[in-house]
Amino acid sequence: QPPSRGAVFFCIHTLLEIVMADRTAPKSVNYLKNNGFKLTINKIPNVNFYIQEANIPSVEVDYVETKSIYARPNMQTGGRITYGSLNVSFIVDEDMTNYIELFNWINSEVPVTTLNQVVKPTERYDDGSLIILNNSFRPNLKVSFETLFPVRLDEIGFDLTTTDPDPIIVGVEFKFNGMKITKL
Repeated sequence: QPPSRGAVFFCIHTLLEIVMADRTAPKSVNYLKNNGFKLTINKIPNVNFYIQEANIPSVEVDYVETKSIYARPNMQTGGRITYGSLNVSFIVDEDMTNYIELFNWINSEVPVTTLNQVVKPTERYDDGSLIILNNSFRPNLKVSFETLFPVRLDEIGFDLTTTDPDPIIVGVEFKFNGMKITKL
């Protein structure tokens, strides 16, 4: 004989109380999706529109290994933080406007032919932000990058043997001096 409705309700209610009482349960059980983001760097507005991929860079802290008379060493933090690279890929528009924006930015960082080409130090850098969207595609987190600058722009490859041409996607690598993650 099946259990009564009251017994089923009691079991479900008791189970919910146990779950709600569990303080280790996360507030959100939704997972982070890899297609919910928007990257903005003011210095390259034509690149922003065509961005296909971006990452949150790695974070590494230096550590010091001290010798011990025992078999295992003693590890301690060294106090210096190192950030990985911000890697971005974007579709190149047919006029190469977005590629040229980055090309000119990189060339303005160092004297290529004359010293007059180099811009002021304040114009070499820009701040950027990576907005992470939630499952409803609303802004959830903001990753801010301070004093951002490009260090590598990938090559563009052409291929006459292609019968069904795909858009050309190019990568760019940025370095920066600081990163902060804030909840929106």
